[in-house]
Amino acid sequence: MTDNRRSRTRRARLAGLPVVLVAAAAALAVGMGAGPAAGLDTPPPTPSPTTSVATSTAPTTTSLPAPLPLPTTTPTVVGLAGGGYVLARVADKKPAAYLNPDTPVTGVLPFQRLRLDVQLLNAASVAQSVTPTLEYRVAGTGTFRPVPRQAAPGVPFSVTTEWLAHGVGSTPGPTSVRINVADEHFAVAPPLVRVAGHRSSGANPDAPRSVAPGTATEEEFTVQASIDAAYGTAYELRVTDAGVPLEGLANARVTIAAVPALKLSPGQRTGKRPGTRVAASASATRGAAGIELVAAYPLMVTPSITIGPNGPGTIHNPFGSTTTAQCGICHRTHWARSQNLISAASETAQCYACHAGGTGAAADVQAEYAVTTRLNDPTTRSYYSHDTSVPGHSLDSDNEFQATLNRHSQCSDCHNAHAATTAAATPTTTGWTAPGGFTDVSSVAVTNGAAGSAPTYTWTDGHTPATAGHEYEVCLKCHSSFTQLPANDPAKPSRDFTDVAMEFNPANPSEHPVEAQGANQSQKMADSLAGTSPYKIWNFATTDTLRCTSCHAGSATSSTASADSALTVHASANRGILIRPYEDRVLSASGAFYDAAGSALCLTCHMQTPFMNQDLPWAATGTNFRYHGLHVSGISTEGSGGLDIDTPGAGQGNARCAECHFRIHSPASATGNQTLAGTGLVSFAPDVTGSVLMGGRPTYTATSTGGTCTLMCHGKDHQGARYLR
Repeated sequence: MTDNRRSRTRRARLAGLPVVLVAAAAALAVGMGAGPAAGLDTPPPTPSPTTSVATSTAPTTTSLPAPLPLPTTTPTVVGLAGGGYVLARVADKKPAAYLNPDTPVTGVLPFQRLRLDVQLLNAASVAQSVTPTLEYRVAGTGTFRPVPRQAAPGVPFSVTTEWLAHGVGSTPGPTSVRINVADEHFAVAPPLVRVAGHRSSGANPDAPRSVAPGTATEEEFTVQASIDAAYGTAYELRVTDAGVPLEGLANARVTIAAVPALKLSPGQRTGKRPGTRVAASASATRGAAGIELVAAYPLMVTPSITIGPNGPGTIHNPFGSTTTAQCGICHRTHWARSQNLISAASETAQCYACHAGGTGAAADVQAEYAVTTRLNDPTTRSYYSHDTSVPGHSLDSDNEFQATLNRHSQCSDCHNAHAATTAAATPTTTGWTAPGGFTDVSSVAVTNGAAGSAPTYTWTDGHTPATAGHEYEVCLKCHSSFTQLPANDPAKPSRDFTDVAMEFNPANPSEHPVEAQGANQSQKMADSLAGTSPYKIWNFATTDTLRCTSCHAGSATSSTASADSALTVHASANRGILIRPYEDRVLSASGAFYDAAGSALCLTCHMQTPFMNQDLPWAATGTNFRYHGLHVSGISTEGSGGLDIDTPGAGQGNARCAECHFRIHSPASATGNQTLAGTGLVSFAPDVTGSVLMGGRPTYTATSTGGTCTLMCHGKDHQGARYLR
């Protein structure tokens, strides 16, 4: 349809509208004038475990070989409506090739990717919300159905990600991309103005959006034809608002190519169906009756094997002459859909083929990720999951992280699918051994130096076991100075990325004992670990070491779990992927009572009595600091500052654990200019400042019988205050 024909058609639609709608449109035009309209809500950034950018930068605009003509759209509906559509072919590592608007696409082959871009119009005087949803049907017949996120039997399409250039190879593109106004494919007639659009690759429906009044925007989906897209068949694609059609928006037509012609090599001939007989060649020494053809092995048959724990028949290992069929569970030689001959569209989708509800696998990983409904927010460094959709991964045996800002967490960064077992982690005096799920995974071992210093690292590629085979060595690939940690914001120390390897150095005066036994072997600490609390999970002794997953694990972990359980750090409902909540950013308001939930993480190991009771004899039980109860439950209305722990001088009521134990791994990475003894895990939060009367910086000294604090906290000036054990 030409631009003139389209304009005439839409004018005709406008003429046929109820008078009240036409009048409303005219009133809007007069009321808006020529001023700019409010823009579209900015789409959220792609979820990531960190704020870093993958080494292959994802394009945020649509690159075209030549500009396409922009059709002018006139609104015909007062409210949310559709304009036109445009289709594009997508090839790996190349710019998308867009057709002219409202033009069908033909000759599509299975596994080819397309983009469908539609225009959304809002001629109303108020914002309109929309949940863009991509749907399909056979052209001209049947019911429209949502396009699934993963390929499914009998379904001709699925939404998909795109592959971007990454060095000599490629990497999955982002699932969420902003479309700049300059790269949109439709012009609009006044009074509407264009605002930025959004592309969804790999998600359907897209996240809800708000379309500002008097604006036009675009919504785009990346879709892939599946092996079940029937040759020679035409399909229709459309974008709806959560299943509700958008008035004025035509359906896009996609036609699959005809059945490819059979190409024979010299000497070959077309075969016959099984059971028929063909005449023998005159030159062949066959019987006159000919030969009977045998049916080939079905192309897409999935082998069925018996799964057992770490023995013959196990999906992941071992591999031998009696278990070779298990390779076909994950790999396909001729119709693999992603790298490494994986049959699913992505590594995560392949893992979910077994590790999802109802599939029979022991670990329902998909359910673990579903525990949290909150997305990672890199802008505030609020992380609830190790996001498997973040690009940047090549191969686990590659040294992808050393001295490189390359934050990502694909399944194979922590798991070797060819070697994984169900073996449990075991405790040692130098840390817990790696569980079977970490077998043959790349890691870094540490050689520690002086207190407060970073260690030296030894990289292992996973084919050779780590030097000590510890669980924490897998974590240190990303969470230590072995890699390049993202830059921190000096105004927000509570959001810092810290060098965990330096913090867990056993030479430090105190640290949570991950790499060696803890420094505090006192009876008071033994009592604390043996005591009870409403959040108690672990029963450690002073001579035990901890796992990283003792604190960082799924929030659904049972309170009856054992320390050697198959604890996972996939996702949690708690920020920091913590097993239980820990409030270390917001302070207690004036008059707020003691709340154990704010320090539930601490209470998974430690007894609660010292924190809920101000009576000194009771408070002395299970603690080397008898004034714990006074600080967290007996201050109430001491100060008048704010509630942000990163603000110097903040604090109104009862103290939080994080104000005196700000660096919970160890004080080795204490903030600011504090003077610390380094014992007792004491390091002060930014809201704690130096004493006004005594000047200087916040200080903490320790003796065999207690300690001394000189600082200002919650409006209270501590002038060398002494505390007895």
